[in-house]
Amino acid sequence: RRDRAPFVFTSDMAYVINGGDKPSSRFHDFVDLCCQAYNLIRKHTHLFLNLLGLMLSCGIPELSDLEDLKYVYDALRPQDSDADATTYFTRLIESSLGSVATKLNFFIHNLAQMKFTGSDARPTLSFAPRTHTLKASGRIRDVFLCRHERVFNPSKGYTYVVKVQRDGPGDVTFVQRTFEEFQELHNKLRLLFPASLLPSFPSRFVIGRSRGEAVAERRKDELN
Repeated sequence: RRDRAPFVFTSDMAYVINGGDKPSSRFHDFVDLCCQAYNLIRKHTHLFLNLLGLMLSCGIPELSDLEDLKYVYDALRPQDSDADATTYFTRLIESSLGSVATKLNFFIHNLAQMKFTGSDARPTLSFAPRTHTLKASGRIRDVFLCRHERVFNPSKGYTYVVKVQRDGPGDVTFVQRTFEEFQELHNKLRLLFPASLLPSFPSRFVIGRSRGEAVAERRKDELN
């Protein structure tokens, strides 16, 4: 009952789509695709209603009487033209993005998660679960991705050789990290420091046939 927005669409999701804080053409493409999908589904309203009608006797609490079918009918608005439906759905996206109720709901979930993990708990990294401290491990002065290497275990892909330099003469180590591990680190830094303007993370999606070593080299530069 806390979900008062039309659907869950938060500013964090918009941040990912835009690739940052500023609106981009990708967001307009996202809205266009959503509206196209909505209109395609609307063309099959009666099919959906017939299928859901067959399920009224299945004992599903949210689908038990004709009022539930009317909810679906009202949501799909089969009487609207495609243009009117596009305008309506665009407004739903805007309403969801600006919903205080959704942000409050996410805040409640985060509080519950913090309570569950313990007030002193910090998000650990799956690839480095040990807790490091400044006193025990020393201050990191510089991190540099030297190169990428092809790996075959546990799966085929590329890993990055990372040079870590700490305070103190000759205190240099080399570690190997995957692109996904950098992404996990970035996500948990955002969780720990929500007010900090961290750089956006490189996209993990690769379009077309540009894969393999060329992608690993490009990602190395982006990660650096």
